[in-house]
Formats: sequence, C-alpha cells, structure tokens
Amino acid sequence: MAMSLEFTLKPQDFEESFMIYHNSKPYLRYTSIFMIYVLIIFVGFLAALKIHALINNDVDTLKRVDDSLLVFTGLALLICSPGFWYKLMTAFMWKVGHFLKEPVLVQIEESMFIYKNAVMKSEIQWSSIQSVTESNHIFFIVHRLQASYIVPKRIFTEKNINEFKQILASNNILIQKG
Repeated sequence: MAMSLEFTLKPQDFEESFMIYHNSKPYLRYTSIFMIYVLIIFVGFLAALKIHALINNDVDTLKRVDDSLLVFTGLALLICSPGFWYKLMTAFMWKVGHFLKEPVLVQIEESMFIYKNAVMKSEIQWSSIQSVTESNHIFFIVHRLQASYIVPKRIFTEKNINEFKQILASNNILIQKG
C-alpha cells in the first residue's frame, strides 16, 4: 500500500499550517485574548478621557485623545486579526524561504513516511508522530520533536487519500480536525 506523491507547496498551504499551529497552542490563544482585554481597557480609558475633555471643553486634550483612539483602534484591529498575522508570516517566509517553493516528494508506507525537499530528507516512523491535523486543504503532521510537515490534500486521489487515512488508523493515529 505504498504511494509516492510529488507536489510544490503554495502560499495558501503554508498559511493554513500557521492557522493550525496557532490553534493547537493554548498559550497563543490565551495571549491573544489577554491582549484584547488590555486593548479594551486602554480604549475605555481613552474614551473616559475624551468625555472628560468634552465636559471641560479642552480642545488640546480632545485632539490628542482622538489621535490616540485612531492609533489604538488600528492596533486593536491588527492584534485581534489572526488572519492578518498568518498572511504576514506567510509572505515573509515565502520571501526568505526559497526552498519552500521547491518540489517535495512524499513516500507513504505502512510503517513510515519519507518527506524529501531541496534541503532535507526525513524518514519518519509513524510511531514517532505526535499528531495529524486535517484542515480543508492540508494534512499537518507533527513529529514528537516538534518538526512539522505539510501535505496538501490536492495531491491525493480519492482512492489514495482513503489509503493514507487507513495507514494512519492502522498505526493508531487519530486525525484531528483543524
């Protein structure tokens, strides 16, 4: 039941892997939530300052508060928008990681899979896999040593995607939804 598949990653595959990684780490989710609360408190403070300046007809303070509110509203939109960060990181990695655009060969066997690209060749036993997450467009495979591998779903036929899932099941690997 071995299969060989070749593909080239697309930026969308890489972006989706960032999303899966972010969602799999509770501390990243909690940091985002904490930052949202800090921004809400700060914007509330600026709103109170604005009300105070309006009551006292303090034009100089009103201008400063309006400028600060504009800046912090923009900052809040950036911080609270994970999609923005995924796109930013993808663009950066795509610019500096030239090897990401090179062809990848994946060989899937009963006991292991081989992932070979321009800079590495990894032979990974299924027993050393920590998790496999399936999203709309990729399988995100994480090794116990925190190395990760992106396998796009578009490279599979319906027959060999079922074979791939059977191999995972026979190695007691549950596929998580991402």
